[in-house]
This record gives sequence, structure tokens and C-alpha cells, in this order.
Amino acid sequence: MGHLHEAKSDFGLLVPSDPEASEKLTQITIMEERLDAAPRLLTEGQTRDALRLLDSMAEVMNFNPDVRELRAQCYIRLRDVQNGVHEMRFGVRLLTDNREGLLKLAQFMYDSDLAVQSVEELHECLQLDRDDKNSMRLYKVNKRLAEAITQAQEAMENARYRDCVKHADSILKLELSHREYQNQAKLLLCQCHSRSNSAV
Repeated sequence: MGHLHEAKSDFGLLVPSDPEASEKLTQITIMEERLDAAPRLLTEGQTRDALRLLDSMAEVMNFNPDVRELRAQCYIRLRDVQNGVHEMRFGVRLLTDNREGLLKLAQFMYDSDLAVQSVEELHECLQLDRDDKNSMRLYKVNKRLAEAITQAQEAMENARYRDCVKHADSILKLELSHREYQNQAKLLLCQCHSRSNSAV
């Protein structure tokens, strides 16, 4: 029942001859009303109520991209990044060639301090359209940052503290406006300097 309008017209044809179709038609009408109510609740700031409503809908309409998108918005407003990303990713993958959805997901992941994972989504996005300027712009910035983060973490894990410091400094220079990436770089610098001094 992912596509309510199509299902409604299909069951509508069966109603006179099939009592079960009538019950399904009623259920579809209820789902349509809930799908209309959820964005209104979000707009009114009733995020938890909207999420409860959408959770009940997801039990019946698990593969509806609109439900997934709205659930993602709820989780994001509740500052539950992990579930927000999960819902966005699930919803984006329900539609084929969803370049716009992939870009939105990649941007959200980047903004949520998940630069390394964001690069993966951007790869998919660029496979759909190599000439997309927005995807390419984000990819170029994101790839350098993701590489610096990965290299700094690997250097620290392998006790290559000078390399760790160098890559953490790169993070600071690459992302001047994003406080969480700055904090991540400063934490890496602190850990690398501290471990470097204790190793001497």
C-alpha cells in the first residue's frame, strides 16, 4: 500500500463485490488522512506526535518514500541524527535514480559531521549525473575533508603522531565554518600531542 491513490482506485473497483476490499478502502482513507496530518503536526511543532503517527503508518506502508522522508524530518528535529540518516537513506533508495534525494542525504550527513559517509552518497549521486554541479561542488570539499579525517584517525591508531597532527591541522584549514569538524580536529590534535609526549 505504498502508493495510496493507486491502491484506492484499485480497491474502489472491487468494493461492490468484495467486502475485504471495502475494509482496505477504509484503511487507505485513514492512511491518507494521517499522511496529510503529519506535515501539519510538524509545522505546528508537535514533532513527537507527528513521529508517533508516522510510526503507525510505517507499519502498514513501510515502503512509502513520503512516510520515510517525514520520519527523517522528525528525527532530525529531535536531534536524533542516526535515525534521521537511516530514514533518509531508506527513503532515498525507494526511488530509482533519486539524485536529488542522494544529494540532500549527502548534504545532511556532511552537516551532521559525517563527512566520510557523505562521500559514499555523493559517489552514487555522481554515478547518476557526472555533470551535476551541486554534487561535484560538495564532493570536492567533502572528499578532501573526509580524507584528512580518515588519515588523521589512522595515523593516531598506528602511533604516527606527527602525521596525525599534520592531518588534523588540514581539517582545521579545510573546514573553518563548521564547529564540530573544528572540535574533532582539535580533539585529534590534543590526543596526538598527548600520546606523542607520553611515548617519548
